[in-house]
Amino acid sequence: MKAAVALVLRLVLGAFWIWAGLTKIVGHFDAGPFLTAAVSRSAVAPEAVRLALTGAIVHVALPHVVAVNLIVPWLELAAGLSILLGIAIAWGVAGAAAMSVLFLMCGAVGTNPLLLFGAVLLAMSHSYARAWTLHAPRAPATTI
Repeated sequence: MKAAVALVLRLVLGAFWIWAGLTKIVGHFDAGPFLTAAVSRSAVAPEAVRLALTGAIVHVALPHVVAVNLIVPWLELAAGLSILLGIAIAWGVAGAAAMSVLFLMCGAVGTNPLLLFGAVLLAMSHSYARAWTLHAPRAPATTI
């Protein structure tokens, strides 16, 4: 039963991240307005968070927005494929969780809390989530 629940969670999270990445790759994705809005909305954040967030966005992300536009969709696709296919699940879940946290810090509230919660659940059920993966035949047996 636990393996079935972990499998469903893995398939749903993987499919979502694949969908998010593919829609950005196929469509016109521009992170510039999102990053600019994140800087303007940061006034309500605590000062330490605001300074770190706006500093990173203004000095790193916005000057290199073309690279951000290229990297983010491919990272989403890679995380989704990793989770869905079960190849390096821990890396895929860590990448998905990191992206969810960064998107949340920038003010994208939508589905990111659910995605972060799902990533945490999947990380906690990692031994069960590996049951039906492409990596399973090569993986050593775990006893947890």
